[in-house]
Amino acid sequence: MAKSSAWYEPLRGHRQLLLTTYRRDGTPVATPVWFVIHRGRVFFSTQVKAGKVKRLRRDPRVLVAPCTLFGHALGPSLPARARLLQGQEAETARRAVNRNRLRWLIFENLWNRLPGRSSLFFELVPRDDPLTRPLEK
Repeated sequence: MAKSSAWYEPLRGHRQLLLTTYRRDGTPVATPVWFVIHRGRVFFSTQVKAGKVKRLRRDPRVLVAPCTLFGHALGPSLPARARLLQGQEAETARRAVNRNRLRWLIFENLWNRLPGRSSLFFELVPRDDPLTRPLEK
């Protein structure tokens, strides 16, 4: 797919995106997260115990928009799905994020040294992608 027709094109050139997940009752919860576009894939990470992980396990549908560090949207919201990465895919995402976000690398290394702390990596895909499905519990 050509870069100019990629679904994530409105995110290009930004460092944070506003990730909107949904509570069980349908209430949207918007959270700014760092992300990276690497070889046509959009990755982000979060802590294992973050509330968004619980919401994504129940419903992987999200809205994403470029935003400021403090979560003020800077562009249109795009429908997507968050897909939990495991194994080699998670390692690919970790390397891409680390290579592109030195601040994140420092934060991750400090955070993951605390007892009970670790990161999960997700890929954002277009909502109509047939390979996405709810995450296993």
